Amino acid sequence: MHSAPQVVQTRQRPADALVVTDARSGILRTLFELPRPWFWPVSMVPVVMGMLFAHQVPGAPAAALQPGRSVVALLAAGPLLWSSVLAVNDAFDFETDRLNERRRHSPHVRGRLRRRQLLGCAAFAGAAACLLAAWGGGPIFTLGLAAVLVLGWIYSAPPVRLKGRPVWDVGCNALAVGVLGPMGGWCLTGSVWEYPLSLAITGLFTGAALYLPTLAIDVDADRAAGVRTTAVRFGPTVVRTAGTLSWTVAVLLTVYLTTRGQVLPRQLLPAQLTLSPLLWLAYVFLSRRPTIRRLAVLSAALGVAFVFLWIPV
Repeated sequence: MHSAPQVVQTRQRPADALVVTDARSGILRTLFELPRPWFWPVSMVPVVMGMLFAHQVPGAPAAALQPGRSVVALLAAGPLLWSSVLAVNDAFDFETDRLNERRRHSPHVRGRLRRRQLLGCAAFAGAAACLLAAWGGGPIFTLGLAAVLVLGWIYSAPPVRLKGRPVWDVGCNALAVGVLGPMGGWCLTGSVWEYPLSLAITGLFTGAALYLPTLAIDVDADRAAGVRTTAVRFGPTVVRTAGTLSWTVAVLLTVYLTTRGQVLPRQLLPAQLTLSPLLWLAYVFLSRRPTIRRLAVLSAALGVAFVFLWIPV
């Protein structure tokens, strides 16, 4: 006798439910990948540092910190700013990213976002950043943030497109991150007219040091796409060496300013002499085989080191 075959019935999910589920997961993934949270410390840390510098200027009474205002300003200078700047970058970098293994699976390369959508996202995030900056940071902070948004546009978009102009690409990013970032933080607790020139120069070298290794990451893709960055023009070894030299100058300048009692009080010199070599070694280690996430970790480490210096003050 043969037993009757057993029929196992399974309930199939409707095709439209699968499409909706996939669409939702795709939207969530796109919303995460577009602003790239690992970039946020690169702009937020300089703002925090500038704020704390202004809060306790040597020889001046401490300014009052306003936590709520600071949080709003950081939201504008972090997630919203990067969402706008990176959307513009993606809108005009399709050819480069298509050839870049690191960026090949990005939403715009996969076709999830078109140029018009990216520019719409950039406009919305930029407007939201300016509104939050005006509410939490005041007019000067808002002007500085708007200047960074403009730099982000001329860095990526033709006809200027500083990304394809050697040395100018470095200067644009160093100005945005190293000078305007700390200056914006300074404006939250102090007067912009009291922002020290020495701090601006130190920040310029720091910003250049953080940006230069990123050029070495994408040099092959940039060369293949015909984008003439500083790394394409001079080679990865040169930009990595220039980054180390810039970081060294920034560290030495900070120590020198502390010995003079400028920006930081002289009593912090022993702690700074301990932390500075550690920061220098961290840069050498993390920039040897650079990735964006490693450089974000370096930015965060810089902020943590500064907080340890600032707490005794």
